[in-house]
Amino acid sequence: MNFQLIALALWVFALGLSFGSFFNVFADRYPKGLSLLGRSHCDSCEHQLSAMDLIPVFSYFFLGGKCRYCRKPFSIEYSVVELTLGIIFLTFFLKFSVLDLNLILFLALTALLFLIALIDFKYTFIPDELLIITLILALLKNGSSLSQFILPAFVATGAFYLLHSLSKGRAMGFGDVKFVFVMGLILPAFWYALGLYIAFLTGGLISGILVLTKVKKLKSVIAFGPFLSVGFLISLWLFL
Repeated sequence: MNFQLIALALWVFALGLSFGSFFNVFADRYPKGLSLLGRSHCDSCEHQLSAMDLIPVFSYFFLGGKCRYCRKPFSIEYSVVELTLGIIFLTFFLKFSVLDLNLILFLALTALLFLIALIDFKYTFIPDELLIITLILALLKNGSSLSQFILPAFVATGAFYLLHSLSKGRAMGFGDVKFVFVMGLILPAFWYALGLYIAFLTGGLISGILVLTKVKKLKSVIAFGPFLSVGFLISLWLFL
């Protein structure tokens, strides 16, 4: 048994949990223009939470899913976000089985895709700042061979922009258009197309279920960014 590998795997998993915890705060505050530096507090009683109340996943179950001060329930959504990103980080590490700069780059891309999905899911917009950071990572990863990524990126972006224009933004937001272009500079053509296919497949399936179950109406706006993130994450993992 390779104890060093196990220790690294646990560390990467814990890192994913920690980023998930921070992303919960980021996704709640950044779109509202709130400071990211203030301490977290209970949404019900406004009491400031201690460090022991904020340990990813553990604190939720240790406190029985309730605030220790007012005993009002916390949303399990925060722990789900933390645990999901922890598992995603772990699966990428197991694919590499070594902690190097290449893995760090892919973990950074993974984190950005996850955060984009989280914010778009909650507020139906994708911050340009996150796309710029993703673009910088794309240039770091493929800067020397960028020419082979340009054509597929422009073709897909053009198609998305046409869909955005014809639907007047209802079928596709402009943030999605920019997101598609940036990801086209990261994934080779086949894996890029696969990511888009998975996004449309899952988006159509989930949207159909939401409409059929009357959770959403036919004309409701459903964020497409999360489906793009899922598609690109799966494609990114398969590409490695």
